[in-house]
Amino acid sequence: MAEAIGRFIRMPWDWPFITRLGVLLAVMAVAAASDLAIKGCASQRWREYLLLIGFGCLGAVVGVGNDVVTANLSPDYFVLGKDVRAGADFWPGVLAIATEAGFIAGVVLGGALLLANSMSKGCPPLPTGRIVRFALLPVLAAATGSILGNVISPALPPIEGVVATPLGSWQKSAMHQVRCMHIGLYIGATSGTVLAAVSIGQSRVKLSREQANA
Repeated sequence: MAEAIGRFIRMPWDWPFITRLGVLLAVMAVAAASDLAIKGCASQRWREYLLLIGFGCLGAVVGVGNDVVTANLSPDYFVLGKDVRAGADFWPGVLAIATEAGFIAGVVLGGALLLANSMSKGCPPLPTGRIVRFALLPVLAAATGSILGNVISPALPPIEGVVATPLGSWQKSAMHQVRCMHIGLYIGATSGTVLAAVSIGQSRVKLSREQANA
């Protein structure tokens, strides 16, 4: 019984990404339509959902751009580390992984910014359009982190998994370089998201003071 329940819980994660995305969009559409029917022009949920989808698409673009560069530097990183098939299936596999990971990261980013905009009821929320501007912070921070990871990779000791791979010294060096770039990307994106959320909070406080002094 417990095994059956576990399979049921894991089942959506076994679906192809496009199927999970379709289910997510369908649920969003139903929830947004219901909220619009109840609240009318005061409804904000459809705007928030569009924002989440937009952030997801932005994350997918960033993910694809990063992985196209790193896959050219070290195909072995994706073949050995990401289980991407070599040969004709290599680039479709890289693009699929990058799109899925980037979209999920973008949705998480959008959710964090929306949460920052809704916390502390004592301050008015920013208009949805203004939140979009803060998306540049995580994107720039992610790109900066990836570049820094590339620059400092020669000074960092290779990770055990890279050392153990049956590759030549050049391929191991490239794989180590790409792994450092990916780690830098993750750290940069996380730091940028935190900075964007804090900036939203500060902007809300400023807006509250301006409204109080008006």
